[in-house]
Amino acid sequence: EVDEQEADIGVGRDGGQHILAEAFERAGLDDHLRGGLGAAAGLLWCDRATGHATYTAVGNTVARHFGPPPGVGGRAGGTATAARRQDRRLIARDGTLGSVMPSPRHDTLCLGPDDTLLFYTDGLSDRFDFADVPGLALAAPATVVETLVDRFGKDHDDASAICLRYAR
Repeated sequence: EVDEQEADIGVGRDGGQHILAEAFERAGLDDHLRGGLGAAAGLLWCDRATGHATYTAVGNTVARHFGPPPGVGGRAGGTATAARRQDRRLIARDGTLGSVMPSPRHDTLCLGPDDTLLFYTDGLSDRFDFADVPGLALAAPATVVETLVDRFGKDHDDASAICLRYAR
């Protein structure tokens, strides 16, 4: 857990990157999981006032940002249709917490009104787009997760997913 004062300092220096590195270190996940099966994890830090966000992850996790392409719709106060929404994958490092923990690498993004962040494990097929399911891009986050896991979940693997919709 990082207090608000540290978060405010991080915005000016490096967009939250040091906060994410410290969070992995403080949680001690790598040390705690040594000798076991290991795990994958992702962390997102977001300045809610500006929409600037930083993401870092290790292992078989996926993070995707769905929003209007730069200069379209939501960036100017409107909203983009599902067909015009950009799908951007955020960086995750290969590795396993508790076994092979690489140095974190960070990906940055700027969220606009009604942008969607989707985080999921490898139990969900990567071969989907919001346009594959009409109306899904603008559905409630719980509906997004339920629909994606039901429709694109792999029969031979467990699936976990989290959907967040950004609002200033």
